[in-house]
Amino acid sequence: MNYTDVINRYTRYDTKLIVDSPYIKWDGFKNSTILITGATGFIGTQLVLSIAKASMDFNLNTKLILLVRNKQKAKQLFLHEILFNKIKIIEQDINKKLKYNSQVDYIIHTASNTDSNSFVKTPVETINTIITGTRNILEFAKNKNVKSLVYLSSMEVYGIVNSDTPLEETDYRCLDLLNERNSYPQAKRLAENLCYSYFKEYNVPVKIARLSQIIGANIPYDDSRVFVQFAKRAVEGKDIILHTDGLTVRNYCYITDCITGILTILQNGMSGESYNVTNKSIALSIKEMAEKISEYGENIKIKYDLKIDNKYLPKIKLLLNTDKLEKLNWQPEINTDKIFSKLINGILYQKYQNLILNQNRYLKIKNI
Repeated sequence: MNYTDVINRYTRYDTKLIVDSPYIKWDGFKNSTILITGATGFIGTQLVLSIAKASMDFNLNTKLILLVRNKQKAKQLFLHEILFNKIKIIEQDINKKLKYNSQVDYIIHTASNTDSNSFVKTPVETINTIITGTRNILEFAKNKNVKSLVYLSSMEVYGIVNSDTPLEETDYRCLDLLNERNSYPQAKRLAENLCYSYFKEYNVPVKIARLSQIIGANIPYDDSRVFVQFAKRAVEGKDIILHTDGLTVRNYCYITDCITGILTILQNGMSGESYNVTNKSIALSIKEMAEKISEYGENIKIKYDLKIDNKYLPKIKLLLNTDKLEKLNWQPEINTDKIFSKLINGILYQKYQNLILNQNRYLKIKNI
């Protein structure tokens, strides 16, 4: 795919929303160096765009160090930012010791496998990348004596939950140790413990952001996440197919609120602590999400092709309490309708950008 497709007018608008957020003290990053791992990923990309724009808009002189697996992809994604901002791209496997000689002030560790198919197909690699990569970043942070580090974790660390009560950061449930799908949440749990251990033993100022499902206009068209698959079907005028009963309920959060949450934790969070990041007012089942997305298409039906497959989690109801993060002066801004209209806009642009620019009438999609 053309990587620049994900940085479209909708992504740029989201970037402006983040830069204008009242929750981030951008002056706190003045003359600082920020390392972002997984910088070309879904969340990493939006972080880079936002921090670079803020640095340019507010004359922050912020230097960005981008740790990526594909340098050419990074150059394509951030061509504008590279021209007008201080950006250094390092192409390296996160499983190897990071070599960078200059000082780093802040780190946001986003690099992680998020494809549920690979959790099942390559559980050993899933575990190794999460643990080894996190250890390498923590060791680097210790040696650089950084001011703050945020590790991106997942709501999946809470285990198999079926409750109407939103979970606080100290609430945990069981996970089946003998299930390859759980390579991801179990590794995330261990990585969190590794973060805490580095804090206690070496005083590394690490904070943990436990993210819910994150939706954004900049998510790549070929991403495997279920909401992307639903949006693609709607945009292409095809029926949406569910491979489960669709009754699993989770919180969702838009990318702009996710980024402001991460940066709030980076600046204001307590070291050795975890924080839930989501929009607690948005709790949808997979079926409800499919129904909402189908409304953007023409005569889109919801159909079922039920499968027994370990890549799908058992039915859960997992809600997050965000009181702890909100006490750091943060609030989500994007509601349910805006989340899905923004998602559809981003997917539409990537699929039919020439038609969107010139011939909207040919698209079988409702006005958004």
